[in-house]
Amino acid sequence: MYNHIILMGRITADPELKLTSTEREYVNFSIAVDQYVKDGEDKTDFFRCTAWGKTAIFISKYFGKGAMILIDGDIHNDNYKDGNGVQHYGMQVTVRNASFTGEKKAADEQEEPQMPEE
Repeated sequence: MYNHIILMGRITADPELKLTSTEREYVNFSIAVDQYVKDGEDKTDFFRCTAWGKTAIFISKYFGKGAMILIDGDIHNDNYKDGNGVQHYGMQVTVRNASFTGEKKAADEQEEPQMPEE
């Protein structure tokens, strides 16, 4: 079996680096990915993402709301029943790697840093 996803989109809100109770770094964020649709109709999909460790640090340091990002990882069901017994369905991307897309930056920004090796 094989589970691998590659997405490029814009971050919807500033990623905030957090720590687990065991001091492991993680960041939760969402990206908006435009979908190709005939007849010029705009359609966007939103993907919830989580990154861990050095990847989380990299994303929280170099990406903010509206930034274009390229990620790869795997995708999982995130289905649950709430306290009222209502079933909720969703998908979650676990990010393994993140990179810049080559999008033009402001003139005062320095050269793009590389994501550290794990």
